[in-house]
Amino acid sequence: MSDYYCWLQYYDKDTAKQTSSSEIRYYQGHKHGVQPSANNWNDCLNDLVLAVNGVRNPPLKPLSKEVISKDAERKTRSAH
Repeated sequence: MSDYYCWLQYYDKDTAKQTSSSEIRYYQGHKHGVQPSANNWNDCLNDLVLAVNGVRNPPLKPLSKEVISKDAERKTRSAH
């Protein structure tokens, strides 16, 4: 049986840091072509926004969800 996970990554040019959201397991079992839902990606994005803004120290201002979402990379993996 496999577990399928998704997460988001964002590279912040101001801090020169790559930040990732937590991984979310979006499917358990065996199914070809299974994809994360819009809700899964939204949960990853909410976590990513907190993570990115957690490493931005003054004088840097927090980034909006929209800015991060525009350049965030979607990632998936399976584990057997």
